Amino acid sequence: MKHYPVTFVVLLTLGFAIVTEQITAQTAEKGAFVYTIANPSGPNVIDAYRQDRASGKLTFLAGYKTGGLGLPSAAVIGTEQHPLITDGHLLYAVNPGSNDISVFRIHDDGTLQLINRPFPSGGIAPVSLALHDHLLYAANLGDNTTPPNYSGFTVYDGLIQPLPASTVTLNIGDAPSDILFNKQGTLLVGARFAANTVDVFKVDGDGLLSHTGEVGNQPGALGLAFSPVSDQQLFGAITNLPGAAAFSISPSGSISLVNTITDTQSIDPCWEVIESTGNRGWFVAPAAGTITLYSIDQNGALARVSAHNTLGVAPTEVVLSSSGKFMYVIDVFSNAIESLGLTGQQSNGGLASIETVNVPDTTNSIIGIVFVDFDEE
Repeated sequence: MKHYPVTFVVLLTLGFAIVTEQITAQTAEKGAFVYTIANPSGPNVIDAYRQDRASGKLTFLAGYKTGGLGLPSAAVIGTEQHPLITDGHLLYAVNPGSNDISVFRIHDDGTLQLINRPFPSGGIAPVSLALHDHLLYAANLGDNTTPPNYSGFTVYDGLIQPLPASTVTLNIGDAPSDILFNKQGTLLVGARFAANTVDVFKVDGDGLLSHTGEVGNQPGALGLAFSPVSDQQLFGAITNLPGAAAFSISPSGSISLVNTITDTQSIDPCWEVIESTGNRGWFVAPAAGTITLYSIDQNGALARVSAHNTLGVAPTEVVLSSSGKFMYVIDVFSNAIESLGLTGQQSNGGLASIETVNVPDTTNSIIGIVFVDFDEE
């Protein structure tokens, strides 16, 4: 048997390690991913999926514990929008059962890394998050004794710090459901579901809010969405109308109603998504099992086009792929995510079903969905 010098064996071993590391790096390719919150009644989990760019189909990667707690579905679902948000590199998730927020770093291969322990949300039962640059706001649902609020934070590389004097206290029972910034970060809008109100706040240079306008008599205002091409155009799912509303917002923060559409076929529209051109939007109604397509004119007015039937599986929150070719919607009663293709047609909501994939670790309690594409950077 031939014996090699020890130095040769060490070099050979090191060389093998380097090659192995290179192979691992090569196989961990950048890609596109979908994330959702499993939100069980217990330890909360983020489930991750890789997207196949050609077909739009999803492959489950892993589940990642947030370090916080979820809530039973009846306590959260239907009262939240944007409980999971991302800047493309970091993922922010609410833990409504433990009153805190978790932050994950998103790696190029779609895996997640929890950054520190969850941070207190500044209230009871956080249900919605809004992020612009280094400014984060949380909408806290509150309970029968603690009022809901909007609380502000600064974030740097995923590290959260409270923003002094930022909390806006609401009325007990208002049930805030959604907050979001406009693209410039100069305005924050919020929906108060039980108060039937949409609010607008001006954001000053320190990140603090001042109330500049509101529209009342919006029965069951739940999810909100700005046009991707105009900070003056805001859209809302009006659950108890039932239907959809378009609003106009001035740079100073005043808000007015453009038009509303009553859609009795949809019963309870709750969530919506607007395509990148700003010309079309989809409103999702879980009780009706429909995703309704609307056209949007240059003034921001809505017109109903047609609806896609999801066969009664209670579609809830929804996101579009960055390519604009695919839509992903939570099917809450079947504990799944449905993949749909955008057909460009006027009929059937402009959608075609592709597949559904199961969401592990959950029972009728999925909330939040985001899409991240590293090759679109």
